[in-house]
Amino acid sequence: MPFDWMNVIHRQTGLGELPHAPIVGYRTRSIPALYALHGALLVYLAGDVRRFLPIVRVLAVAGAVFGALLFAIDCAVGMPLPWTLAEGPWVVALSAVILWLTGRRQFPTPSISAG
Repeated sequence: MPFDWMNVIHRQTGLGELPHAPIVGYRTRSIPALYALHGALLVYLAGDVRRFLPIVRVLAVAGAVFGALLFAIDCAVGMPLPWTLAEGPWVVALSAVILWLTGRRQFPTPSISAG
């Protein structure tokens, strides 16, 4: 995303001007890339939940802890309330849903066609 777009979003959330510094450019691009990597890993693991069930559960627990940590960080640094409520709590909620779903143990059995 171009810096000017990020600056507009930064201002609209009430955080003022986005600083022009190398660390800002690095963090605003590397963190979303890490989220994309994590998402790709989850999509891959979802392709064979039976096989990867222990890993999926570990990632769900780690996600819940991470979401709680995000919430605490957002509160500690004074992020706007909508941001705070839209980040950490959603990560915790999604992780809880994943844990609940993996606890059901009713995964579809792959069909093998004789042909």
